[in-house]
Amino acid sequence: MKKYNYWTKERCISVAKKCNYRSELKKKFSGAWDSAFNNNWLDEVYSYLKPPNNLLNVWTKEKCKLICNNYISYYEFRKNEPKVYYVLYEKKWLDECCGHMIRLINKKNYLTKEKCLEEALKFTTKGDWIKYSRKSYVFAHKNNWIDYCSAHMIKLGCNHYRKIYSFTFSDNHVYVGLSYSPNERKNHHLNDEKSSVYKHIKKTKLIPDFNILTDYMEKGVASKEEGKILNNYRINNWIILNKMKTGGLGGSTIVWTENNCFEEALKYKTRAVFKKMSGGAYMSALKHGWLNKCCSHMKYLQLPNGYWNNNKNNCFEEALKFDNIRDFRINSGGAYNAIVKNGWYYELKEIYNK
Repeated sequence: MKKYNYWTKERCISVAKKCNYRSELKKKFSGAWDSAFNNNWLDEVYSYLKPPNNLLNVWTKEKCKLICNNYISYYEFRKNEPKVYYVLYEKKWLDECCGHMIRLINKKNYLTKEKCLEEALKFTTKGDWIKYSRKSYVFAHKNNWIDYCSAHMIKLGCNHYRKIYSFTFSDNHVYVGLSYSPNERKNHHLNDEKSSVYKHIKKTKLIPDFNILTDYMEKGVASKEEGKILNNYRINNWIILNKMKTGGLGGSTIVWTENNCFEEALKYKTRAVFKKMSGGAYMSALKHGWLNKCCSHMKYLQLPNGYWNNNKNNCFEEALKFDNIRDFRINSGGAYNAIVKNGWYYELKEIYNK
């Protein structure tokens, strides 16, 4: 069944004619606003908004200037005086009346490709870039500049590259391993009761030295190199703690750290799709309290309380955005649950059977 959207351009324009301001359209007709936004009709739809009666006649240039003189910040003026701003915009008086105001730098224009590269060059890993300059990373991701800006960085968290590490004890015992994230692997060995390193610490009360022995290498090369290093320890009379034969690519299961979850979330536009397509990352972010940060770039509409309950029109208008009941249930659980709760499910099935 073809996806059907109730809010055609004509319907969006029709309701826009009933509104005075952009905020009013978004608040009263959120479905129309969403459709216009998703289909890039907003500018055209906004052009049909009707200002309050006689607004353009009541606000003369002199009267507007008196109001404008009370503000130094352009942002504060727009926020607090929407009617005056509308008049200035329509009559093209903005430059004349607001020329004295301070305007904040447009961060979207400020973060050019060169600026993102400049920020990225401060860091050696993507994790640090995300942690200390999140906005520049998100902007680079949106514009497909990540590879360009991170070419100099160490490839952390990549299943194709490994470092070799070792734990050495003063009683001449050693453990050798390889991982794409050695520090996380270190924490694992020091805290996992099944680890040979953990068992030897508990048995001897000795604290091992943790050593990263190589730079990142392609996983096939790293696997062979691990065997050579372990053999050298044997030749030099070290007692080997490894229980398994070397060559296994340890740590191949994805560890959903905060940075990994953030990078994964950037692939999706809504929380529902993020949860559906990458449940492991979503649940890890939820469990550790990172979800809001990871989803900060996503479109999220704050609906008023009771928006779905007992409001059949809202629920079925939402249902029409999806091709089938499954997609509707996954992506708009609030509306779906309200339909089931109110006994409208059979009517919902009829919509999708048409």
